[in-house]
Amino acid sequence: SLDFVSPDASFAASFVMKDTRMVMQELLTYASQSDAHAGEGLNKMQEQLGVNLEDDVAASFGGDATFAIDGTLLPVPAWKFAAEVYNAAHLQQTISTLVEHFNQHADASTGKIVLSSEEVNGRTFYALGNNKASNLTVYYTLVDGYLVAAPSKGILSQAIHNREAGYTLARSA
Repeated sequence: SLDFVSPDASFAASFVMKDTRMVMQELLTYASQSDAHAGEGLNKMQEQLGVNLEDDVAASFGGDATFAIDGTLLPVPAWKFAAEVYNAAHLQQTISTLVEHFNQHADASTGKIVLSSEEVNGRTFYALGNNKASNLTVYYTLVDGYLVAAPSKGILSQAIHNREAGYTLARSA
């Protein structure tokens, strides 16, 4: 995941987890220990959403992830997030399910989440935003087993290009 960050980054943090499902189980166990009703509430929420956090979210991801600030800070910070993905199709379906559920319960004040996709040079770019706050859109795509996200398609495309060209923080002096 660090290969999507250029040597020009002002901040980068990478982490590796052995088993994302186990991490999710531990988080859910910890939440249940601090609140006796948390497990019951979580089960109810997952049932309503039609999404299982362990099976549908955690199991879709691998253990390699990076977050970086790689470019300008103003007017919008040029952040990047890259995470290893084992099951991209299932993850995309889970995202769609969550968006649909949110929109069914959204009111006029919060707005609806808009999930769209665009094919560019054989690659599908997704945009996830809110119809009330278009400046908060997140763009993402899947590249060689990684989900890569950024606040603009330009930053996303640059991250992919830098990786293809070998201009990466991991390979820099």
